[in-house]
Amino acid sequence: MKKKILIILGILTVISFSISFYYYQKNNTLIENETSENNEINDDFIKELYQKVNPSEDAAILKENYENNTFTNTYILAAGAMNYIRKNYKVENENNLSDSTNIIIDANELNKEIKEIFGEISYQNEDFYVMNYEYSICGFIYQKDENKYISLSGCGGSMNESFVRKVVATKVENNTITITEKSIYIYNDWNDYTNKRYIYNDCQKTNLLDTIETDSHTTVDINIENYLENAATYEYIFTKENNNYIFKQFKKV
Repeated sequence: MKKKILIILGILTVISFSISFYYYQKNNTLIENETSENNEINDDFIKELYQKVNPSEDAAILKENYENNTFTNTYILAAGAMNYIRKNYKVENENNLSDSTNIIIDANELNKEIKEIFGEISYQNEDFYVMNYEYSICGFIYQKDENKYISLSGCGGSMNESFVRKVVATKVENNTITITEKSIYIYNDWNDYTNKRYIYNDCQKTNLLDTIETDSHTTVDINIENYLENAATYEYIFTKENNNYIFKQFKKV
């Protein structure tokens, strides 16, 4: 398995760095339909909850959810690891350098973070990738003999594909929180002279929304607002258990 992840990371390393974007309107409330009387559920709480279940903005990790009807092992481990890292490490500067080099996570500590997010859920300890650029982490190698994870850093991401996303609504009802997200998928087809960007409503390429062609050196900022009506819609569903909101389901609607 170690060889497998190193091969994956090696392939990703030769692909240049890119990040899909998460748009959050700070001045606009996320909670549009609230029937709960819990005053602790505010915009900051919702943003934290959303971040907790989004360990990376790289397309490879995002597709773990968008392409599957269940939580994959890689996704479970990545979410738990990033939850641990965000609690215990900080980003030092705007260049994405951090004090996270050679992070070591005890597997029992990782299990606690996973339970905090998913509740009781089955998973397997193994090598996994994260592709989190905020902390410059590619993934983790699992050392079975010592029951711990050691981080890998220094690799690039998926330049040929990305997502642009936006949280558009949050519904709080009784003991359930539903976060609604809009998302578009961008696939880049480039050569030395031109770059064609194909914008789809989802990563299954169900509907082509737009095509943008430029020379290979031109940067294009793609605004999801221009495609919001036809963008794919997803729901993150959390249920309160023992005073903690557990991530129960991710689905396309």
